[in-house]
Amino acid sequence: MTRNVLGNEEIKLAHTFAKETHQGQVRKVSGKDVFFHMEDAFDIVFDMTLPERWNPLVQPMGYPLDVILKNNTALLKAVLLHDTVEDTEVTLADITAQFDSLTAHYVSIMTEDKSKPWKERKQHTISLHKEAQDPWVKLIKFADVLSNVRSCKEDYENVGDVFFKTLKPRSFTEYWFELIDTFSIFKDFDEYKELLELREYFAEKILAYPKK
Repeated sequence: MTRNVLGNEEIKLAHTFAKETHQGQVRKVSGKDVFFHMEDAFDIVFDMTLPERWNPLVQPMGYPLDVILKNNTALLKAVLLHDTVEDTEVTLADITAQFDSLTAHYVSIMTEDKSKPWKERKQHTISLHKEAQDPWVKLIKFADVLSNVRSCKEDYENVGDVFFKTLKPRSFTEYWFELIDTFSIFKDFDEYKELLELREYFAEKILAYPKK
C-alpha cells in the first residue's frame, strides 16, 4: 500500500494494528501473507471514494458531501480492520477502545459468527447486504469480495483445478455469485465490471470442473 493517506495518523494506526494482529496468517493456496488482502481491499475503497468519483456512488443513497467527509476516515480504517475480529483474538470492544464506535460498527457488520454452519453464515451475509442502506457497508464488502476473487483467479491460474479442492465450487455458486448481485449501486464503476468479469471467468471454470 503506497497511499499518502498513511500520513493520516488514525489510518496509519489501523494499518499497523491490522498488520500485527494478522501476522503469521497465510492464504490457503498461495501461501501469501493474508495482509496483502487488507491492503488490496483498502486500495479499492480508496480509489472508489476519490472526490471525483463520489457523485455516482453517493447520490442514489441521498448522502450529502459533509456526511461523506465525516465518515470517510472510519471507512478506511474499517476496511483495514475488517477481518481482525473474525480471524484473530481481537474483539469489537478492542476496536472501539483503540479506534472509535463507527469503525467498530463497520467491522461488526463484516464479522461472521463462525460457530454457525457455513451455509447459514453465508445466507445471513447475502441478506444483510441486500437490505443494507449505508453505501459504505456495501463498499467494504464489495472491496473484500473483489480482492478475494482477484486472488482466487491468480491462484487458479497457478494451480488449475486443484484450486477447487481447497476452495469448493459452492463458495462461488452459493455465495459470491449471489452476493455480487447486491452491489449494483456500483454498476457505473470499472471495479464492478471487473467483478462481473471474474464471475463469468469462474462460472466457466466451475462448469468445466468434473463432478465427483
